[in-house]
Amino acid sequence: MEDQRRFHRATPEEVVKVHDSLTGEVLGQIGNLSANGMMLITDTRIEEDRILQIHFGLVADGEKRTVNVGVRSLWLQTANIASRFWVGLEIIDISDEDEAFLADFAE
Repeated sequence: MEDQRRFHRATPEEVVKVHDSLTGEVLGQIGNLSANGMMLITDTRIEEDRILQIHFGLVADGEKRTVNVGVRSLWLQTANIASRFWVGLEIIDISDEDEAFLADFAE
């Protein structure tokens, strides 16, 4: 099957925890990431079309940065492990600097 994605996705080499910026709660970890979205691996059921403000620490080209983004959940799928979910998140709000940083990471 041919990949139809517009942006290349990269998988972090280490565990990257994703935090809810409003509560500070850890929502899960990044499964893969692109300049316009990510797959989140989580124990939390995040229904489709939910808006979240999140942040996560990421290293690209030796630079560590906290990335702050607004996202919208696009889909939810039960993972291979009981009580775990994969959630597709679309980035809907991001600074120009963070967007460039993610693009560099995902290359």
